[in-house]
Amino acid sequence: MSLELIPNSDLIFKGPFTTVSTTTLKLGNNGNERLAYKIKTTAPKRYCVKPNSGFLDSHTTANIQVMLQPQAPGQPDDRSKHKFMVQWVAVPSSYTDDVDNFWKQDLKSLNVQDSKLKCVFAEDQSAAVVPNDSHDHRGSDTVCNQENISFKIVSFERYFGLASSIKYQSDKCYPVKKQIDKMDVISFFFSFCSVIRNISLCG
Repeated sequence: MSLELIPNSDLIFKGPFTTVSTTTLKLGNNGNERLAYKIKTTAPKRYCVKPNSGFLDSHTTANIQVMLQPQAPGQPDDRSKHKFMVQWVAVPSSYTDDVDNFWKQDLKSLNVQDSKLKCVFAEDQSAAVVPNDSHDHRGSDTVCNQENISFKIVSFERYFGLASSIKYQSDKCYPVKKQIDKMDVISFFFSFCSVIRNISLCG
């Protein structure tokens, strides 16, 4: 007497769990005897199992649909305690009644076997948060950010002996050049000299 379970250890349910999540348990009778099976769970109010019992002829299979119901609002999440047990036993050749009555009778004289399964819950990955810095900027010299952009352009210490830098802040999107054009540096230098000259004249 042998009953094969696929999967044989974990029942995996995939989210989101705001709707019914369904997984399949496959039962296979690899022996030469007719088997009766029954499926139980530690959380009967949360699951719908179709069929939850039946007969399985020799060298045949059955697909069991296991449906997890959405959790009621305000109820504690007890999914870590959810487990299943599959029971099976060889059916005497003299038995002709249905499967419900079969499991109601005294089965102590029969060799009832069981296998346990635990529940695994795979949360939905499609709603994963994408980091703000995960965008691909290849081929673009522009960096945009909703926050204020703060960056240093260039130091002019080599021109006027003062270690300083230009800092820009804005809530808009500015292009960031890979290098400062030499003419822009010279232009700024002469503008700076002009400002110094005007200050001297005012003094």
